[in-house]
Amino acid sequence: MSARVDVTAPPSYLAEFSEPAGFLNFAGVGPPSRRAVDATTSFLRLLQEPDASLGARFTETLDASRRAVATFLGTRFELAGLAFSTGDALFQVAMGLRGGNVVVPAAEFPANLYPWIRAQEFGRVDEVRFLDVPDGRVTPARVAALVDDRTVAVALSLVDFATGFVVDVEGMRAAAPNALLVVDAIQGLGALSIRLDAADVVVAGGQKWLRAGMGIALLSVSERALERLAPTLVGWLGVSDPFDFVAPHPRPALPDAGRFRVSAPPVVGATALTAALGLIEEAGLGVLHSTILHKVKQVEEIVRSKGGEVLTPWQRDEERAGILSFRFPGLSPAETVGRLAGAGVVISERKGWIRASPHATTSPETLEMLAAAL
Repeated sequence: MSARVDVTAPPSYLAEFSEPAGFLNFAGVGPPSRRAVDATTSFLRLLQEPDASLGARFTETLDASRRAVATFLGTRFELAGLAFSTGDALFQVAMGLRGGNVVVPAAEFPANLYPWIRAQEFGRVDEVRFLDVPDGRVTPARVAALVDDRTVAVALSLVDFATGFVVDVEGMRAAAPNALLVVDAIQGLGALSIRLDAADVVVAGGQKWLRAGMGIALLSVSERALERLAPTLVGWLGVSDPFDFVAPHPRPALPDAGRFRVSAPPVVGATALTAALGLIEEAGLGVLHSTILHKVKQVEEIVRSKGGEVLTPWQRDEERAGILSFRFPGLSPAETVGRLAGAGVVISERKGWIRASPHATTSPETLEMLAAAL
């Protein structure tokens, strides 16, 4: 979908953030808002001086966060869940599979590789089929070529961490209609206005574009995912009546997405996630999407004006996210990143390219610093 042309986030949204000028690494870590930090601090104070309401507050906090996730993703409360990280959620899914093969792009970020590799090693799946895509374009046709009637899951990133290429989620659903479609959305949620209804599983850590800090991830599953995934890693808080310490274990797994827990839930991070999602809703995801796209195009213009080579697997705006990878002929990316750091520009190196990732809060001063340093 095309983002509408709007290149200014609301002042009330901008006022929530205080990252330093020169920061261009939101694909690495998105500094959380004041609201998210305050929510976390308030809950930690509750833990510091607990009273009889503490247990109830735990439940209220987790339920509020799951409601916020459900609203944000357009799903039902019982299909929304929480985890500590993207990898935590993906391992729950991978270890819940039963035989068959999984298709996954070979160039995925490792967090979306190891769950499937370990699932094969431990006999949860029979085969992991790695899709080699040299040009970075993970398309439905290429995925379909590896899918057969034994494919139980297709796992891929909504946005490639190194190139910023955005996959066609609905097209992927059509390419593997009978398999679970598992989407690692960490590099897209909070930055893209895009529907994910076609996915069976959506996971995303809060530390990047959601700007909710570390130690929290959101999770959404379809009804058929709940039906198909075995409760392999479900721990004591993911089963019925967990606080009944008399009845014997094991107990039946919870019937909803609350089952995806090994042990104590990420209750402190949940407070930050609720605040972060509320802030995104207030600003308007469409506004943030278009603003981020405008900023990344400004970065591209600066890089090209300095003679840089830009990595462009995307062919239209619908395939672009907030990531731009570039390099300069004859110069080491590591040296360039180091020189930029010396000039106060925080940026990263990925796969031999320099990766810039601005946000809606990226200031004109930051872009001027980048231009001057290059």
